[in-house]
Amino acid sequence: MITDTFNALYIVEKIKGFFKTPTGVFLYAVTTSVAGVLILLMFLSTVLAPSTLLFILPAIVAFNAAAGGYGLADKKNLFSYQKTGLSVLATFVALTGSLATSLFFPWEPLLAVERLFISIAMALLAAAFGAWIAGKSRTINQPVYQPITGEEIS
Repeated sequence: MITDTFNALYIVEKIKGFFKTPTGVFLYAVTTSVAGVLILLMFLSTVLAPSTLLFILPAIVAFNAAAGGYGLADKKNLFSYQKTGLSVLATFVALTGSLATSLFFPWEPLLAVERLFISIAMALLAAAFGAWIAGKSRTINQPVYQPITGEEIS
């Protein structure tokens, strides 16, 4: 007999609760960024030449690192280690992109050091840019009040 603790709603609420913890916020940002790199590399490897894909790899990594940085910084009240989190996120995304190229193109070296360093540098800059945009978005979306009456200005 199945008890109520194994109900689907119970499991969904447990998952929601996990993603409200600092570890869950970080894992969600990393997972979506890494999945984005892999999906873009899979799609673009079918329509672009390998040399072109390797050339635009830092841009793919940077785009997904910016999205992950935005997602991490958007939940600033849940995740307080912003600089460390952004650095680790950028490194994971760059490593995924570099390792995935050797999966899609087996003739490429496993880790091309110059490609990895360029990808990490672009990912760090883009993650910081995404976090900056999240901070600006948070500031813009705060309500503005009139100084004398205290009424909200729409």
